[in-house]
Amino acid sequence: MSLRMIRTGLLIDGHGGKPRQNVTIHLGEGRITAIEEGHRDSQGLDARNMTVLPGLIDTHVHLHMDPLLPWTTGNQDREEILILKAASFMQEALATGVTTMRDCGNTGVVPFILRDVIERGIIPGPRLLISGPPITTTAGHCYYFGLEADGEIEIRKAVRALVKGGVDFIKIMATGGNLTPGSNPRRAQYSLGELKAAVDDAHRLGRRVAAHALATEGILDCALAGVDTIEHCAWFEEGGTFRYDERAVELMVEKGIYVNPCFPAMYQFLSRQPMDVQERERIKEGRLELLRRAYQQGVKMIAGTDGGCPQVGFDLLPLGVRLLNEYLGVSPMEALQGATKHAAEALDLTDVGTIAPGNKADILIVEGNPLEDWQALERPVWVIKDGRILWEKGG
Repeated sequence: MSLRMIRTGLLIDGHGGKPRQNVTIHLGEGRITAIEEGHRDSQGLDARNMTVLPGLIDTHVHLHMDPLLPWTTGNQDREEILILKAASFMQEALATGVTTMRDCGNTGVVPFILRDVIERGIIPGPRLLISGPPITTTAGHCYYFGLEADGEIEIRKAVRALVKGGVDFIKIMATGGNLTPGSNPRRAQYSLGELKAAVDDAHRLGRRVAAHALATEGILDCALAGVDTIEHCAWFEEGGTFRYDERAVELMVEKGIYVNPCFPAMYQFLSRQPMDVQERERIKEGRLELLRRAYQQGVKMIAGTDGGCPQVGFDLLPLGVRLLNEYLGVSPMEALQGATKHAAEALDLTDVGTIAPGNKADILIVEGNPLEDWQALERPVWVIKDGRILWEKGG
């Protein structure tokens, strides 16, 4: 259903200012054409007792991965099955208000087919940005669905091949990862020179770079190389400890590098580890203390789920927004911006993330005010993308 008008109760437009009350949003050709005070007539969608905000952006998912299966085997179905599963996962996300997703590592033709069928309107789903297979070292993190490349020449060739294949951005694994046996999450797996080669070629070709980085030495190299987003940013050091790096944070602020801590994945990972309460809290707070310092020094934080990781479903972005507030002390408004305005900026999307004339009509309408009650985000009524209702409560 294509809309022409929405009568709002409370409007949180994503820009960060004071919410507006009782305004009318006019739509046309899938975009917002005007916003006016008051309700002149009774036409359009009646959301006068609800809150209207921008459609949410999940900046980190893996749509080919089944969260109920181990990562090393979860992508081994036939491509046809993976596509159908991913379509179902996208519907889960859509029902929580997600209108844009960034797939940070997928396999084969799966992501390209998904993006194509959504753009052609064959199936409803969030707007999809894809990296294709992530670039990783031989036997490196996610090698089982990644593109293995060692040395600067191979990395440049990998970037160029991915761009030739039609990716929207580049994903590179700067460090090992917890979910890849044999890799080391507390050490870098690419040198600074190798990361610079990836960033230089990606930027030359008009693509942004997202870097998986758990270890501090890898985080610093990512900042020096000038990646666009750092995923996880766990500050891991060898020996089970954590280490903050002031220079890395200074560079993140200076270069405008966004950090995506993927809190739902961290939340689920810690909850299922066989350890006592004290050890779990030590690990959690060791990581969060350093992320808080980075935020307080000016690093911008965005929201993403890492959907597809074990036990990390595709309906957890509202949790990711709430945890930005609870874990880091980010204000409720800025936490929402982590999944709207700031997320769009990090992904270089200029016409989503805020409700403003000229922007795409990606809109979430919920019961209650999420600035006062986070559970309001879990009560969606309508999810609108490009001016069309793609999901509605009870539909």
